Amino acid sequence: MVLPAAMLCKTGIRYSFNDNEGWNAFWAAVTWDGSDLYPDASSLKLNNYLPPWFYATGALGRLTGDNIQAGRILAGAALLLNAVVISVIVREITGRGRSCWFAGVVFLSISGIFYGDYAAINDPQLAANLFMTISILLFIRRLDGPSCVTMGWFAVALLLFGGLMKHNVIAVPISISIFLILFHWGAFVSFAARSAIAFAIACAALYVIHGPNLFSSVLFTRPYDVAVAWAQSKDQLAQYSLFLLVIPYLALQPSRKERFILVYSVVSLIQGAALSGTFDVDVNVFFDFAVSISIGLGLMENSILESIRRGSGRFRNGFSAAAWLGVALLPSAFSLQSGITEIRRAVSAETDVAQQADLAYIKSIGGHVICENHAFCYWAGKEFEVDLNNIKLLVLGKPELELEFIADIANCSYALIQLNDDWNDEHDGPFTAKIIDALERHYTEESERETDFAVYLIPSHCSKRN
Repeated sequence: MVLPAAMLCKTGIRYSFNDNEGWNAFWAAVTWDGSDLYPDASSLKLNNYLPPWFYATGALGRLTGDNIQAGRILAGAALLLNAVVISVIVREITGRGRSCWFAGVVFLSISGIFYGDYAAINDPQLAANLFMTISILLFIRRLDGPSCVTMGWFAVALLLFGGLMKHNVIAVPISISIFLILFHWGAFVSFAARSAIAFAIACAALYVIHGPNLFSSVLFTRPYDVAVAWAQSKDQLAQYSLFLLVIPYLALQPSRKERFILVYSVVSLIQGAALSGTFDVDVNVFFDFAVSISIGLGLMENSILESIRRGSGRFRNGFSAAAWLGVALLPSAFSLQSGITEIRRAVSAETDVAQQADLAYIKSIGGHVICENHAFCYWAGKEFEVDLNNIKLLVLGKPELELEFIADIANCSYALIQLNDDWNDEHDGPFTAKIIDALERHYTEESERETDFAVYLIPSHCSKRN
């Protein structure tokens, strides 16, 4: 109940909770104003997302007047619908409707406590996961059918659309493929053929509509760091802690439906661990794992309740109940403070007007302004000129762009640059060492304007001033 209330608070206010929100809003605006959604990298902008989210948020944004608000509405709805579908999946497997909603509550709890900064923000991840979760439900429902041709064209289309929303949600189609290869080879051949046809049609349509730049942008080279993958995966495993008992529990279950959830949980964990090492990838790659754990905990809860209902003895029932409460509550309790912090931030933003002063300042500046938090420039009505979210990735992939950007800095091409306070950190900040050096030589921090949300750089020693 607290999480939906916090999400509602986020939806209605102009307050930046995540640097990606403004970036998504700008591309949604580009989608509907006829500009190039996938420009060449020489523009110092990189759109490495596929287009459906921008079409959806841009369309709703025309009604609400704000693409960020539109994205928050869609993402918040997707989070709640994911919880509903997860509960229906548990009911489908157990055949019991009374307690299936526990699984949905688990998913909302995990989302609010482990991933609170992703709840109701303008990002396509949860919408992509929703299409995949619905596909799991369709697969589960037909799994015990006599022909076991479990994935028709509609289900394949859902999987494809989920992948077009966000192309890091590959755990479900891989899990379906593995399961069918192991247990229903003929059904796998049918599924693979339909998927290949649908994928080819989608690629052809995207090429016709957006041209070859879409593929070069989405597949833009990203560095990979095994150490980062290991560190982030360890953090996630520590966070889930006792929830991981879901995996051995599923391994002991006899039904085919529970075996599929086992395959899905393992594949989604591997997906998250593997993608974590990719440059600038966040914990959202573990959302599939959160879905699988929520389903598994729902199934465990049903097993515990059934055991108690059978009346195995007072001592055994008491022990089972105590053990189950430990499994269900302790991981959330350990991470509760971070969840409370995110929820408090969302609620307090309703009355916090401090960011409005930052927006008014940016809006008052004449000339070119670039923002690391693109929501500030979006709400201030500034053009999207340089993609500071991806500038480091751009120059790593195309080093000549670094010289171009440094030349613009040396010429004072930007009257104001809004940055986060880690801007001069070569490792965690948005810039390479050479760009940081150029900014330090040609710009200075406007100390009187530094706030909790931003650092502002203004020209100081430049070749010429524009």
